[in-house]
Amino acid sequence: MNDLGLAARASNARKVGRLEWVDATKGLGIILLVVLHVEAVSNAALAAPIVWVLRLFRMPMFFVVAGLLFSPKVPLTLARKKAISLLVPYVSYLALIWAAIALRYALLGIPSFYLTPTGLVAMIRGGERLNGEYGVFWFLTCLFFTQLTYGILIRRWGSPLKAQVIWAVITLLSIGYVVAWVEPWFASPLALGVVPFGLPLFWFGHVLKVASPDPRNVALGSVAVLVIAGLMWCFGVPLGMDMKYADPGVPLLSIAVAIALTCLFFELMKRVCKLPFFGAKLASLGEAAVVIMFLHQFVHRTLRAVGLGIDLVLIATGVLVPLAFWYIFKRSDVLSRLFLGIERQGHGRQEKIYI
Repeated sequence: MNDLGLAARASNARKVGRLEWVDATKGLGIILLVVLHVEAVSNAALAAPIVWVLRLFRMPMFFVVAGLLFSPKVPLTLARKKAISLLVPYVSYLALIWAAIALRYALLGIPSFYLTPTGLVAMIRGGERLNGEYGVFWFLTCLFFTQLTYGILIRRWGSPLKAQVIWAVITLLSIGYVVAWVEPWFASPLALGVVPFGLPLFWFGHVLKVASPDPRNVALGSVAVLVIAGLMWCFGVPLGMDMKYADPGVPLLSIAVAIALTCLFFELMKRVCKLPFFGAKLASLGEAAVVIMFLHQFVHRTLRAVGLGIDLVLIATGVLVPLAFWYIFKRSDVLSRLFLGIERQGHGRQEKIYI
């Protein structure tokens, strides 16, 4: 191999090394999301505390990760790329899961709201109207509009550290708080109402990328936030937020708790990736995160409907069955474009990172 080829391989190896902990974060994060959804409908003794802890940061973390991976582009270019990587899979999984629900009904007689006209309308409207097998679908449309909004701000002012960007994010967040206070049960189509709460998380991820703060200072700040939050919780102040339902929790505090837990989770994953086995395996799961995100609800809910109630088995199948689909999807040009958001570039192809 010539020197140019060796240099290219070395460059790719360095790039993989820098991003492995991010993929590993997505890998363990998606496992925790499966755990959350399985335990949320479980009667196990530890189910409630597990769900409470995971709800403090599980979805906010994915917005921070997306911000960490963000690269500014011309708005129309960004919109086109994100439509391919986010909206095409969104529509594809809508159709795939609906077909699976219909087949399940034909074979097992398990009814579903989404087989009714009202359910079909809810599917089209999207956002927090979607529950059950479609319960995570709000995330992709919200992430799409969050990235477009943030992309416009960065295109205009250039850096997440600029005062104009910070004030724009704060202003939109404040509008979100006002709407949540005035209309707490308002259900926005395509999760547009969640964008104000996704923006500060996305912005923080981009700050981590641009500013590269000292990890020790980030960790100390995160611990300080959690200590203060813990003291407030002891006095009855709730800490969590539910982004899907545009429930922001306690203004600023709930977002701060989510960011603090996310930062500590990042530091944990950087250390896990130094282990020879776990880091690589979790990074592989991270590449399949979106497939697992979309399909695990159908898998574990179907198994519960037929009488299987062992949580560990439901968690394992909720990860492994979608993982098998990921292996199938990535080997087909058509399926990879539809379900993985892969866009052809020249004679090769590039897999977009969703979360």
